[in-house]
Amino acid sequence: MEYEGTAVAPTAKTRSVVTFVNCGKALPGHKIDIRDESGISLPEREVGHICISGPSLMSGYFKDDISQQKIQSMGCMDTGDLGYLLDGNLYVTGRKKDLIIIRGRNIWPQDIEYLAESEPEIRTGDAIAFVTPEHDNGGKIILQIQCRISCEERRSQIVHTLSARIQSEFGIAVDVVLLPPHSIPRTSSGKPARAEARKRYLNESVLSRRELAGFAQ
Repeated sequence: MEYEGTAVAPTAKTRSVVTFVNCGKALPGHKIDIRDESGISLPEREVGHICISGPSLMSGYFKDDISQQKIQSMGCMDTGDLGYLLDGNLYVTGRKKDLIIIRGRNIWPQDIEYLAESEPEIRTGDAIAFVTPEHDNGGKIILQIQCRISCEERRSQIVHTLSARIQSEFGIAVDVVLLPPHSIPRTSSGKPARAEARKRYLNESVLSRRELAGFAQ
């Protein structure tokens, strides 16, 4: 799936497996369609944009003429999620805007986060991963950790261990950043807000560069 965007069953030679939840089939009278970037429907097991249609579909977002016109023209709504169908059942793989693409590989941020949360001192929900906008041309993958450890030696060990494990598991380099508790932004439903975390990180980077420039002067 990482390179071809296709969900395949594991074999005896498979080194690692990614598991996705079976969300079931569409309700009667409704339809789930998986489409590529150009809007063409994809066959089962092919990962693409999850589009939905049916009598309960909204006409668009409130006071958003663009979204209403788009739904009317497409006849369906692009949910912003990626996924695939298998035997008519939907499997959601993640949000389109959160997908990390490195040298043609598709890497899901939650896989990096789960690995980080397997460390004894890191609680579930204490990790968030995202990529800087220019990730295919020199950008960085950032892994932020809400860390409650005050010992500097142990903090350094956590950064080193996570960097090595992620390099070994995914073959990619990440910048591990330790944050105070309650630093990771979340959506209204409690999910990690990766876009907001990326925005804050970039804003802080800009401020730091300005401060350094002012100090140099």
